Amino acid sequence: MFDEHYPDPVRVVSVGIPVEELEKNPDGPSGYETSVEFCGGSHLHQTGHIGDYVIVSEEGIAKGIRRIVALTGPEAIKALNKLSILENEVNTIANFIKEKGDEINQKDVVKKIVDLTNEVSHAQISYWKKEELRNTLKGFKKQLDDKERASKAMIVTQVIEKTKEICLEEKSSDVIVTELKASGNTKALDSALKQVKQLLPNTAAMFFSVDEEAGKIYCLAAVPKNLNDKGLLASEWVQSIVGIMGGKGGGKAESAQASGNNPKCIKEAIHKAKEFALSKL
Repeated sequence: MFDEHYPDPVRVVSVGIPVEELEKNPDGPSGYETSVEFCGGSHLHQTGHIGDYVIVSEEGIAKGIRRIVALTGPEAIKALNKLSILENEVNTIANFIKEKGDEINQKDVVKKIVDLTNEVSHAQISYWKKEELRNTLKGFKKQLDDKERASKAMIVTQVIEKTKEICLEEKSSDVIVTELKASGNTKALDSALKQVKQLLPNTAAMFFSVDEEAGKIYCLAAVPKNLNDKGLLASEWVQSIVGIMGGKGGGKAESAQASGNNPKCIKEAIHKAKEFALSKL
């Protein structure tokens, strides 16, 4: 072993079969089936003195060579205790999602999952259990993300159906201003405006939506070219109500949007928007 640095003579440690027996038959199978290592110094009288043994990482250090890092003794006990705490936290999230169902606050739970995933990633715990916990948390997040996507798609569908009803009721109107139950889903409001453009191409529309949970109010407006020529511009229309909404907005002559932090102004904003549009036509 010319490239290794060991004392001469070197101590040889065999785990499972005495070195003396291996020496009697050096070409026998036992030498290949047993962990036999050079040892730079004595550390334990018996392998049982190691106590708990926790592998916390493994990596490739060269072609065909892997390295593991393990904790033993008191440090291994700390790792096992930390693992127990993290497993309890993961189980708590799992039970919370199962019990609350549709009542959970999506953003809060996802944040807890992300934070706990980061904590697990940086913890000194069993390597394979770390991967297991991270995969479990990843599954929870995917479950919630899929649920949120489905919920948003349902809102869009409901808003489009409601818009169709409004268009039938307002088919002789030049201007439609109303609230739609889209929460913070501005994509749903945009779909509603496209529906108006398809069914009533010469009608201007402004749709509001309130997100009670976030304390926000949203507004999207669309004005056809024929009403632009009469003086109604979507950008100016939106600016007429951003002050009431307590926010900001902008856009172009044919489309504009705004958001604000005063959801309680919804009735006042609708009244003001109707008043402004009619004053231009």
